Amino acid sequence: MGTQLLLGKYLPGNSFVHTINPCVKLISTIFLICYVTISNNLFYHIFPGVLTVTMIVLSGIPLSHMARALKAVWLLLTIVVVLFFISVLSGQNPVETMLNSCLALLKITISVALATLLISTTSPISIARSVELMLRYLGIKGISARNFSMTVAMSIRFVPILLEELDRIILAQRARGFDISSGNITQRLRKAGLLIIPMLNSSFKKADDIAMAMDARFYGRSENPTSFYKYDLRWTDLLYITCTLSVFMANVIRHTTH
Repeated sequence: MGTQLLLGKYLPGNSFVHTINPCVKLISTIFLICYVTISNNLFYHIFPGVLTVTMIVLSGIPLSHMARALKAVWLLLTIVVVLFFISVLSGQNPVETMLNSCLALLKITISVALATLLISTTSPISIARSVELMLRYLGIKGISARNFSMTVAMSIRFVPILLEELDRIILAQRARGFDISSGNITQRLRKAGLLIIPMLNSSFKKADDIAMAMDARFYGRSENPTSFYKYDLRWTDLLYITCTLSVFMANVIRHTTH
């Protein structure tokens, strides 16, 4: 169950995508998702779609990993089909409705693929450090860049850990003759509720262990702590972010002039 949901799963590697500067990768991903969101024409989705597929191939990530990450899109596809038939029955143009539905599904698919690509090729520590650097450069008052970035890193890292823990709890319950997949919907919901207490107990225990480990390393005691990680910009990083920002700005200008 949990192993099928790979949100937050980092896959180490030495591919071209893995070696891209994490800050550049994060900024480019944000702008590409924004680009896909504001684009209202199928033609303008060609560039982010081709770029996403190219980056997935270059990253060496197994296609099965991406397929499981995009599994939630199939549920959205079902919803789109249902809404399509409802709109046709209500008298709307079926061709226009189908195009709009496919466009919305394409936006979600590309956005999920980009986010999965970022998380799969960038370690949680690198993402946290990138968020911290961005917040520091933006100079947003009232937000501690280091604490916020650490919260992001913990959130990303905790997702696969909790899913693996849920897998262990389900397997342990099955070994005792407790099968959550049997019965009708009401019975399954009641059985799922019995998993909440051990999950909460495990979550609090892991959170307490992390808090003790951070306190033992004197986290938060220094005003300006140094970082072990240094991210240098290469010409490939500059080329990648220049292309994505140029395409995004061209799309913004096109929207403002029309």
